[in-house]
Amino acid sequence: MSQDFNDPSLDEDLYCNLALEACMMAAESKFQNIDLIIRAISYLLEFIEVYPTNYRGHLGMAIVLIGGRMYNQASKYLDNAYNLNPSDEIDFYMNILNESMEQDKSQKVDEIKTKKKTNIDDLLDMSNKFKNK
Repeated sequence: MSQDFNDPSLDEDLYCNLALEACMMAAESKFQNIDLIIRAISYLLEFIEVYPTNYRGHLGMAIVLIGGRMYNQASKYLDNAYNLNPSDEIDFYMNILNESMEQDKSQKVDEIKTKKKTNIDDLLDMSNKFKNK
């Protein structure tokens, strides 16, 4: 991944493939390697700046952002990709985005319920300690 993106001989497809390769590497790390995520975002942003009408750059950015759980930003890039190239491929990722958002919401609700239950249990426990004194 040592290609110079400022090289004027770099054609659009090669440029896009290099950016998407960075995206793939971030995905292979299950979006745990922050350096790969930053590299992918950087390459994709640069690609989108140079080729704003290439849907694959927008789609790649959305995938990285979904992996990073940045759903609002991912939604914008998916919308851009869809506007540039309405397709089943983009619908697929829109479904993944929606499912990921629902799953995160559900996890947050469960976390809140657990915290509230813990707080209520702690309060009841304290109340019982005071009653016993």
